[in-house]
Amino acid sequence: MCGVRVVDPAATPLLAVWADRFGALDGVREVIPDVQRLLLLEYNRMRRALLGLP
Repeated sequence: MCGVRVVDPAATPLLAVWADRFGALDGVREVIPDVQRLLLLEYNRMRRALLGLP
């Protein structure tokens, strides 16, 4: 969301490749929520708090 990567391919290339392969598994996609959706929800929650909305 803010340009922050949890797994940086430049710093940890093997971990980045593993994370991509792991995330592509059917069983994982069923269990792990979509990251972009979670970021959007968190962003909206933060904005509502700043605006004083419930």
